[in-house]
Amino acid sequence: RDNMAFTAEEKVQREPYFAIVDEVDSILIDEARTPLIISGAVGESTDLHLKFKDIVKKISFSSLIHDIGKLKIPLKILKASRSLTPQEFEIIKLHPVIGKKIALNSGVIDESILSCILHHHERMNGSGYPEKLRGEDIDLFARIVAVADVYDALTSERPYKSAWNPYEAMSNLIQSVDIFDSKVMNALIRVFGIYPPGTRFLLSNGERCVVIGTKKGKVFRPVVLSDNGEIIDLSKRKDLKIIKVG
Repeated sequence: RDNMAFTAEEKVQREPYFAIVDEVDSILIDEARTPLIISGAVGESTDLHLKFKDIVKKISFSSLIHDIGKLKIPLKILKASRSLTPQEFEIIKLHPVIGKKIALNSGVIDESILSCILHHHERMNGSGYPEKLRGEDIDLFARIVAVADVYDALTSERPYKSAWNPYEAMSNLIQSVDIFDSKVMNALIRVFGIYPPGTRFLLSNGERCVVIGTKKGKVFRPVVLSDNGEIIDLSKRKDLKIIKVG
């Protein structure tokens, strides 16, 4: 692939693609794993009425490459072990535009995939970037990946912040009613429940456990694995209550 030229306003180093891809690619792959799982699962939800082939070929691919523009962001910014300066954040905010250029240069022509790369940081209330789109002006794939991307960011350990537990992340997303698509959020809750897999809590019988899944229609009563190795379906154990999360 040919190296791409960027404008001076983009303030990004014009390094050859292959000179940085090996070093940065592992970061992108690690960051894409959770969004891939969440985006695929949410996309399959009947709430969104998407065709299976679209889910597999488009949402999955989109979630894998949505941050491809970070290949052109200086590593000292990507790997910063502190909060970014306002100037550095402005450079980070260039990655959707850069990512679309990379995708086009690589032969990607699907409008939904390109829109997902460009618009996964847009928000329903117009507070996102780079184009400050609102509502359904944002492609559905971008709205799905936006939720998956934020959930992953909240639950991931970073040099400058601790990871939130899955329940805290889900609660934060649910409360962000003006930021994320309500249909996508409903689908997310339908698939993962109020207590996503990995959530730990204390039961009324004194046992500590971790959520391993949620049955359809039982979003408040997940299936858990206790610390003593017992699998408990809380939808069938009305005698047990969730006392404390975390």
